[in-house]
Amino acid sequence: MDSQFNLEPRELREAVEAAASVWEEAAGRPLFAFDPENGFPVHAIYDAGQARLEQRERAEASFRQAERRLDARREELGEEDETYQRELEAHRARGEALERTFAPTPVEAGYYREITHEVDGRPVGREREIRIHRFGNEADLLWVIAHELGHALGLEHVSDPGALMGERYGRAAGDGFRPRVGPAELEQLRALCGELD
Repeated sequence: MDSQFNLEPRELREAVEAAASVWEEAAGRPLFAFDPENGFPVHAIYDAGQARLEQRERAEASFRQAERRLDARREELGEEDETYQRELEAHRARGEALERTFAPTPVEAGYYREITHEVDGRPVGREREIRIHRFGNEADLLWVIAHELGHALGLEHVSDPGALMGERYGRAAGDGFRPRVGPAELEQLRALCGELD
């Protein structure tokens, strides 16, 4: 785990366990086991995408703080005051600049990788891992790991953008709620594992 994440290894392991429980509760049975010898690693790799996300979050926090000051100024001066209007226009310009500077760009938050090694066309080994590259908070981390564990189970992306296995991660996912396995994901899971209820 890269130290820039400011996350303890214990916290990452707890997030992985919580993400696994999302799938296990939906399936009604254990699907994952911690196996330090034969399991696959989950890496938290700090990259430019995470650095940019943190930079944007700091800029947004500063912008919101300025907005609160502006709201207090409005009450103090009144909306018709020229000083307030100038400050409001300057604030709006800063917001537009913030959006231009940190325009939303798709960045891979994480991925599941599986490589099968072959000799003479026969499989002789397999490497698997999950790499986490970016998350805004603990809820985001849980969502990203749960999504990648879905791939480890063999699930593909689904078309619903708000779904746990949606191709694009939505900010709504980071609003503090626990990821939920939806009908499209359950359908895939049942197709892979017929004995599920």
